[in-house]
Amino acid sequence: GGGDDELLFADEAPHLETRVTGPRTIRVGSPAHYRVAIENLGSGAARQLIAKIQLPVWAALSEAKSSAGDTQTAAPTGSFNTLVWNIGQPPAHGKEQLDLTLVPQKGEPLELAITSTFAPPLSRAVVEVQEPKLQLVVSGPDEVLYGEVKRYELMLTNPGTGPAENVVLQLLPLGGGTKVGHFPKDFLDFVAKFGIIEWEKHSFPIPSPFEHRLRIPF
Repeated sequence: GGGDDELLFADEAPHLETRVTGPRTIRVGSPAHYRVAIENLGSGAARQLIAKIQLPVWAALSEAKSSAGDTQTAAPTGSFNTLVWNIGQPPAHGKEQLDLTLVPQKGEPLELAITSTFAPPLSRAVVEVQEPKLQLVVSGPDEVLYGEVKRYELMLTNPGTGPAENVVLQLLPLGGGTKVGHFPKDFLDFVAKFGIIEWEKHSFPIPSPFEHRLRIPF
């Protein structure tokens, strides 16, 4: 099923709310105080958040004080000045504010236009890739006389990071041939533990890390 165990990541996006508070009526030549507050209502941080406040050129900015980041005035465009507020990275449910003191030089409506931009949230998933590495070492005598019974040791290991599935182990006698005379009981018990597909071919998973030793009489 598609439960939470299969979820690799979930986006946590910021959601910004901007509020401007201050007097609705002001007089020419008198300072007026306004507060711009930006609150992150989302579940993720707002990375590289920048707010741009457009002011009429006839509204002199005498003071700008922010709770975070810094401010700078951009070059005028047409009949507006732009105050750039580099806020930084407000966390989820964080709130920052900017206090402005304006002195109007004309008796016209004063309009504050505010736009906010931020970098898109990062989404990444780390997936573990497992790799089995089987090693088989056979130790025993180099020569066997006809009719003799010699004992050999097979060491099967998996030093990798993942299980080896559908492993096929075939045992052939020294000097060639198609099969060993007989399998010892501990080998048969071991193979039976992981499941036998055929008599001549034994398929079983090998967990990691893993080591097993077998003694095979020929």
